[in-house]
Amino acid sequence: MIKKEHIKTIESVGSWEEAIWIASEPLLQDQSITEQYVQKMISNVREMGPYIVISNDIAIPHARPEDGVLKTAVALLKLKDRVVFSPEKSVNTILVLAGSSNGSHINILRDISMILSNKENYQKLIDADDVNVLYTILNGKEV
Repeated sequence: MIKKEHIKTIESVGSWEEAIWIASEPLLQDQSITEQYVQKMISNVREMGPYIVISNDIAIPHARPEDGVLKTAVALLKLKDRVVFSPEKSVNTILVLAGSSNGSHINILRDISMILSNKENYQKLIDADDVNVLYTILNGKEV
């Protein structure tokens, strides 16, 4: 589901916008998305609020395929310090979702949901700060 080179771990960021940009860097570098896609993810949150925060720990920024997806991909940014999206919403895990079609979005979300619906996997993901461990969890393997 995710390539190891699409996973980053860092201490902190200055803002949620910066978190989305940093999380998106691997997808920009391998030409899975355009800069327009990153800008659209950020403008969506500005317009609609932090709807991408799906739990107390995880945000899944995304936009529509026509906003700049060149190929389906997922990237992960794991932060040691939480980033604030609103006074009541902060996360330490950013999963950028880039689906080249609406169907691919659904398939990726289904895969993520299957992995994270297991409480043990969810907790391992939240606690992990090692790229290899994060890669293993997100690809549905035992840690």
